Amino acid sequence: MPAIKNLAEHYTRPDWVRRINAMGDSVGGAERLISLDADELVRTAIDSTGGLADFGAFDGDWRTRFTSLIAELEATGKLHALGRLMTRQELLRGLRTRLLLTRARNETPAIADEKIDAPIVITGPPRSGTSILFELLALDPNARAPLSWEVLHPLPFDGATEAARQTMAECEQEFWADVQPEFAAIHELRADLPVECVTLTLPGFSGGHWGLIANIPNWEADYPATMDYHRALLQTLQYGGAPRNWVLKTPLYLVFIDLLFATYPDAWVVHTHRDPLKTEPSGLSTLATVRWERSDEVDLPEAGGVGLGD
Repeated sequence: MPAIKNLAEHYTRPDWVRRINAMGDSVGGAERLISLDADELVRTAIDSTGGLADFGAFDGDWRTRFTSLIAELEATGKLHALGRLMTRQELLRGLRTRLLLTRARNETPAIADEKIDAPIVITGPPRSGTSILFELLALDPNARAPLSWEVLHPLPFDGATEAARQTMAECEQEFWADVQPEFAAIHELRADLPVECVTLTLPGFSGGHWGLIANIPNWEADYPATMDYHRALLQTLQYGGAPRNWVLKTPLYLVFIDLLFATYPDAWVVHTHRDPLKTEPSGLSTLATVRWERSDEVDLPEAGGVGLGD
């Protein structure tokens, strides 16, 4: 199978990335350097939020999904040291977000009554112009798109200001291009830009983000749970603000469009189109680059199946 050779010939890792990964090799494997133990991550998240321990049940059995996800990452993800660090940070951030989101919803039960009316949902094949259309429609003052910083850090903790949360998000977003500079030409990530729903639903441990960042072919996304988390977060972000139509986006809605309408029956869907002979190679290249950020072994045939929606 063509795997690492193609990408290694195309991309040169920055020296600092290579050195961090070598630290994993020097102790007999990156897993010995950076743990992804599910129980330890849960304990760390609880400790980091001052003892908050309710992760919420608004999207079903999150703990089973979380444990299963980590098991698959360990079994087939083949993450290098920096890849494990990036993934550990996302797992911990997701856990912390769940804790803070659950606290907010418990303290303000009215959040659960928020109506998400007539969202505008952009979908279509990857690399078909969905991102630029998303950013364009988000400029409408009568609409609202979820911004990266408010999705990555939707609720304050320990008095963190909005500016502090934006700074944290900016560091994380810019890091993708730091790890592999070519990524900046593929997809722009900024704290103040709209972010698509695969990022929004990361803390559900059920959606498309995880299958994009790593080779975990035996892991199955739970899209009903994904949409339950999606609604819970939008309700929380919307609560107390002026009513505006949400603008949302992800190509993955093509896979579960029925669940989208079950969750938001009055959604307006904008479906982009582009020649598949252009979108498929571009989409596969993007997916391979995303996985290359975290692993030295990228299975291109398997990635191709993900890109085609298999």
